[in-house]
Amino acid sequence: MRVAIKFAYDGTYFHGYQRQPDVRTVEGELLKALISLGAMDSTEDSLFRSSSRTDSGVSAIGNVLALNTEFRLEELPQALNSKVRDIWVWGYAAVSEEFNPRHAVRRWYRYYFPPRVSPESLRKASRPFIGQHDFTSFAYRDEKSPVRRIDKIEVSGNRSFTTLDIWGESFLRGMVRKVAWVMEHVASGQLTLADVERALQGEGRDFGIAPAEPTVLMDVEYGFDFVVQEREREFFLRLDNRMWKARLSLEVLSLILDRSRGQGIRGAG
Repeated sequence: MRVAIKFAYDGTYFHGYQRQPDVRTVEGELLKALISLGAMDSTEDSLFRSSSRTDSGVSAIGNVLALNTEFRLEELPQALNSKVRDIWVWGYAAVSEEFNPRHAVRRWYRYYFPPRVSPESLRKASRPFIGQHDFTSFAYRDEKSPVRRIDKIEVSGNRSFTTLDIWGESFLRGMVRKVAWVMEHVASGQLTLADVERALQGEGRDFGIAPAEPTVLMDVEYGFDFVVQEREREFFLRLDNRMWKARLSLEVLSLILDRSRGQGIRGAG
């Protein structure tokens, strides 16, 4: 049986997502837990795949992995949560044998700015990014296929944060953080919309990159529902106040609960 698992994590406690020798990573911790539970023997035999390999410091509410397993499906989230720290498994779905979580319908990222950053200025700065462009200047390194499409950008603000939400099928490595950095600098007048437009037309620019910690992978969508058990919702309610060193703890807890109850996700008792 092939299974997709949806999970959250606090990226400040890990050296990134992808497994690496001798350092703690999200993927590494999940693999150790799955093997310890007997849910898999090896990544090759189980066809273990991950959706998004977030950078060190980046957190997630709705990342997704998939594997072949004979473990009892409805018991897997609770079993994994008993084995891992700073990772919270909150959804699951039975999927087809061909399912690869890399092939998503859409990904949703959020970036948190301090409240001094004007939402209206950021909205104006976001306009050139909508649509399909060459994002070479908005990636860590040269990419063979740098063309990506941003479907939608929304900006909102309150007394605590100004938030940037950005949706697209896929993103280059570092792309969301570089877009956030450029938008903030356009909003402050240090860059112009013309600078952005030239870069999106392929004119190479060495832009800076925003800090990782305020970045959250909110969700990865596939067009099917994930099941969330009520006892796992209760698990989230018992989370302590460490998430993002307490600065965004209540915000991220609210996001996890909202996503577990949200559109396209159904609960199970």
